[in-house]
This record gives sequence, structure tokens and C-alpha cells, in this order.
Amino acid sequence: MKRILGVFLSAIITVSVFAAFPLSADAYLDFEFLDSGCVGNYEERPEYAYNDPKDGTNLTYKFDDVSGTLTLTAHPDVSVDCRLGINIFNNQEKIKHLIIGEGVTGLINGAFAGCTGLEDVKLPSTLTELESDLFANCTSLKEITLKGDIKTINTYAFYNCSSLESVTLNDKLEKIDSEAFEECSSLKEITFPKSVKEVSAYAFNSCTNLKKVVFNDSSAKIGNGTFSFCTSLESVNLGNSLTELFVYCFYNCRALKSVNIPGTVKEIGENTFGGCTALTSAKIGEGVETIAEDAFEDCTALKTVTLPKSLKTIDDCAFECCESLTDINLEEGLEKIGISAFAGCKALEKINLPSTVKVLNGSVFRECGSLKEFAFPDGITEIPRQFFKECKSLKTVQIPESLTKIGYHNFYYESGITDVYYGGSEEGWKKIEIEGDNYNLEKAVIHYNSKIPSSKTPSSSDQSVKTKKNNTVTVKAKTKSIKAKKLKKKKQTVKPLTIKNAKGDVTVLKIKKGTDSKIFKKIKVNKKTGAVTFKKGKYKKKTYKIKLKITAKGNSEYNSKVLSKVVKVKVK
Repeated sequence: MKRILGVFLSAIITVSVFAAFPLSADAYLDFEFLDSGCVGNYEERPEYAYNDPKDGTNLTYKFDDVSGTLTLTAHPDVSVDCRLGINIFNNQEKIKHLIIGEGVTGLINGAFAGCTGLEDVKLPSTLTELESDLFANCTSLKEITLKGDIKTINTYAFYNCSSLESVTLNDKLEKIDSEAFEECSSLKEITFPKSVKEVSAYAFNSCTNLKKVVFNDSSAKIGNGTFSFCTSLESVNLGNSLTELFVYCFYNCRALKSVNIPGTVKEIGENTFGGCTALTSAKIGEGVETIAEDAFEDCTALKTVTLPKSLKTIDDCAFECCESLTDINLEEGLEKIGISAFAGCKALEKINLPSTVKVLNGSVFRECGSLKEFAFPDGITEIPRQFFKECKSLKTVQIPESLTKIGYHNFYYESGITDVYYGGSEEGWKKIEIEGDNYNLEKAVIHYNSKIPSSKTPSSSDQSVKTKKNNTVTVKAKTKSIKAKKLKKKKQTVKPLTIKNAKGDVTVLKIKKGTDSKIFKKIKVNKKTGAVTFKKGKYKKKTYKIKLKITAKGNSEYNSKVLSKVVKVKVK
């Protein structure tokens, strides 16, 4: 009898120790809770609620060891606040079924986290939120149905519930907090009620079997990376009332095929659809104003994009490397196109530039190898650096009279440029600042006071008639010599160019870039013959390079033609 009494007293002491000192989740892994007890919430010391015969009776539990069913029962008096007050059930593998009775108004963070044997849960309608980590790592849980007044699902509530296939959300739910369903790798579909106002960052990140997402005209904000790396996601219905798409929302959803973005979204966030390699079409609704940087980057299958008139900004790299995009219509109202916005769109053949564009950045069409022609609207003053870099098929460009500068590396050796239709006169063309690495521009035919002719009828203002022939002008350069002694006494002139078969008047100008800087101001070039005159003075004995630009203006039968030559003059 004494032995039995001793064992009983030891058990009581053990329970008292666990009650007096609240333990971490890991500490309860091997803790054998009793088949029944009181676990209600206390105002001052909730940790004392467990199995206290005096208090905590507002919430009791019963566990059936045979079926593995845990039942939480609320106090029958509905005026009593019935909340779980102690964390004794987490990491208990033997719990298979959970029934939380009506009247229970609150649980506790991580209450059932790590219950890897838990297969199903019955929730009451009296809960108003699901606490953080509530069912995290419950890897056998297969379905969950929310009902009643639940308004918030807190962070990590269902994190890594890897067997969870079905989730039904209640019609009063307002917020799903960050990472709430992250890595629920068996979840196949999710439908959001109209009441939802916010789906926070990474809420469904890496749900790798999620195939369908539906927003029922919810005015929700979708947070950072909410559905990123949902690699099986094929269908997304964003409804007509969504308000925000934050960065990386659908990043790397590699099975997503199409998307319609409602006009209630003002900005499509950075990298929202980046890496969606199966996306073939995107329709952007009237009302959207900004497509942020990298928004559709690396959408390699994207063929068609419908843009709204409300759009004002296409930011840096927004459509970079959309290799299947063949044409896109930019609407009037667009004001800014960012750096590399369409770079690497290898199939892009045709694109317009609205007259409303005020800001153009460099490399916009870099490596668009299929682009054939391009027209700048009136008012554009500069072609930025590398705007057309490696556009090998670009043969025709229309440039307005307002242009004052052509930036570095637009028409380099790989450029296919053959014809430039310039809206101004020849004198205006000569005033344009042309930076380096635009060598093929010098070989192109410049059509003055012209626009690109239409395919059927040439413009009445176009002074270059289609039947005009290419100018037959040829230019040869020969190294010439001057004696340094003679230059000390007086100026010397040489004729290094031979110009033949020119159609129309010829003009020759010296070009600063490509000419030895020390002699640029010491030489004069005859505009008609190209003869080079060295001013009187002292010169080093060496071979000087002088770059000349030769223009044959053409006539009614022949087009104009611009050539460049580097001539050498040896001072000895």
C-alpha cells in the first residue's frame, strides 16, 4: 500500500512541476498528458491552468487513446471566455483527430504544431482567428474547413502541412498572414472569398502542387512572393477588384499560361511574373499605370501583351528576354521606358513609340535581332546609348528633326542599318552629335526631309522616291608626305582623297573623333576636294591620322550617300 501511495504522490509532484514552469514545444515531445483535464485561460498566470482542480474549468479536454481523438469542450455558459491557456498538445504524435467544440473562442500560438499524426480537424464557428504556428508541421493533415467568424489566419499557421490537399476559407476571412500556408506541397486549389483584404508575403510560397488560384472579386492586396515558386500553378483568376500586386507575387510559376490583370491594380510590382516560362499571354486592364522593373523578365514563351491607355511607365527590364514576343502596341499616354525594357526580345519585329514618351533610357531594344524598322516620334531629342545595340535586322530608322544626339554604340559593325529617314535638312543632320561606335551609320543612305514610306503609297512629304538609285560615289585614300622643314616656313597642302562617280554635290568635313587630337585645330579641309592643309608650325616627325566624312548629296535620280575615310599624312 505504501509503495502504491508513493507512486501516486510522485505523479502529482511531476504534474505540478510541469504546470509551474511552462516548457518549450520541444520539451513536451515525450510528455504523457492525462486522458482529461482543464486547460482554460487564466488572466494572470495562464500556465497554471493545466489540470488545476480549482480553476481553468472554462475549457476542458478529453483524449481517446484508442482512436487518437482529442476533444476540447467549452464551458456551457456562453458568457464565459473559453480560450486555450497552455501549450501541452504540440508535438504529440498520437493525436490523429481533433475536435474543438463550439464556444471555444481562442487557442494559443503553436498549440498543435508538430502533431505529425494529426489527420483531420473540426473547428468551431466561435473562433475569430487562427494563431501563429497553430498547425505548423502537421504533416499528415489532409484538409481544413474554416467557418464562422474567423477573420485572420496568422503567420505559419499551416506551415509545411505537406499532406494538406484541400482548404476551404470562410466568407468572413479578411487576412492571411505571411507564410501561413508556405510549403503546403500537396495543396491543389485555393479560392479566396470576397471578404479577403490582404494575402501577406509568401503566404503560399512553394506550394509546388497548387494548380488553380481564384479571387472572387476580392479587393485584396497580394504581398511579396505570395505565390512564388508555385511551379505547378496553371490558372490564376485575379477577379475585377484586386488592388495591389507586390514584388515577386507569382515569381517562377513555371506552368502559368495566361493572366488577366484588373485595372484596379495601379502597379504591377517588381518581378511579379518573372521566370514564368510557360506564360504566353498577358492582358493588362485599363487603369494600370506602372509595370515595375523585371515584372515579366524571362517570360520566354510570352507572345502577346495587351497594354492599356492608362499606362505611364514601363520600368527597367520589364520585358527583358521575352524571347517569343513578336509585336506589342504601346498606347499614347506612355511617358517613360526604362533601361533594357525590351532587351533580348529576339522575336520582336515591330513596335511603335508613342508621341507622349518623355523619358527614354539606354539599351531599350538591345539584342532585338528581328526588329526591322523603327520610327521615333517628333520631339525626341536623343537616341540613348546602346538603344539598338546588336539589332542586326534593323535596316530602316525614322528620326525627327528635333533629334540632337545619337548615343554610343547604336549602329556599330553588327548593325544592319541601310536607310535613315530624317525629318530635317542636310544642314540639320550635320549638327547632330554622333557618339562613337556608330560606324555603319556612315554607310547608310540618309533621306532628308523624309519619313518612312508606307508599304502602298509614299508619303507626299517624302523627298526620297522609291525609284531612286543608290549613289555610285567611290572614295580612295592614299598616304601623303610633307617635309617638316617646309612646315616651319609656311603652310603645306596635300590631296589624300580620290573621289569618283559622285552623283550630286560633294562635301568633305573633318571629324574630331578618329583624328589625332594634337593636329585637329592645326589643319583645314577643303569641303569640295578633301585637300588637307597643315598650318605653318613645328610638327613631330610621324604619321598623322585624319578622319574625313564625305557626303555625295545625290539628285532626282540618285540618293545621297555618306562615307568616311581615315587618311594618313606623314611628316618627315
